[in-house]
Amino acid sequence: MYDPVHVGSHAYFTLKLLLTLLGLANAAVFRRAGYLASLASDGSVETQPSAYARLVGAISLTLWTAVVICACLNVEGPPKLLLR
Repeated sequence: MYDPVHVGSHAYFTLKLLLTLLGLANAAVFRRAGYLASLASDGSVETQPSAYARLVGAISLTLWTAVVICACLNVEGPPKLLLR
């Protein structure tokens, strides 16, 4: 059994959870607002994805990259077992 207080008290854990929440909210907003319009484009040069779809994609890539970076910054040594 791990010490949950120690795991939850990492410096970047709360930031990682916040960024994950923002990433999910970004995906939900895009799903409701621009998903069908971006699917309608056939990918040719004349019908590139809208600026909104590109912006949401860039925000998504930035948020999920930040989540991975925060997860990497929380790395520590082997977990401490509670053997009391």
